[in-house]
Formats: sequence, C-alpha cells, structure tokens
Amino acid sequence: GLLAPGSWITLFGTGLTSGSTASARLGTVRLVGTSVLLNGSALDVVYAAPGQVNALLPGRLPEAPALSVRAGVMEGMAR
Repeated sequence: GLLAPGSWITLFGTGLTSGSTASARLGTVRLVGTSVLLNGSALDVVYAAPGQVNALLPGRLPEAPALSVRAGVMEGMAR
C-alpha cells in the first residue's frame, strides 16, 4: 500500500506487546517495549497492544520506505 507523509499508520499482527497502553504525547518512540522504525529511525508511537500498533509517519518519507516493528527482542518487517 501507499504511505502518505505525516499520516497515522496502524500495523496489525500478533504478540506485538505484552500489554496495552496509549500515549497522548508525541515524541514517545516506545510503548510497552514496542517501537516502529522507518528505515531504521524510530517513529512516534501513540498506541500499542498485542495485536495493533499505531504510529505517526514523518512529514518527509524516504524514496523506498521500509517499516519494521520491534517488540522486545523480536523484530518483524511490515509490508
């Protein structure tokens, strides 16, 4: 799918966190041990649960964006 600069994204999966939490502040790059990376740079994460993570894309995207989710020691690529 297409990614729009500055938009919110939702990633779905299983075992993404061990619990659920939300943050009302931008600048939070890890919730419940989970972070979302865009070409290796951490995104703002506003919600994390075992089956879903919500993050904010930056205003400028790289030409070939690659998203990954880090949950503790596990890492998975989003496609």
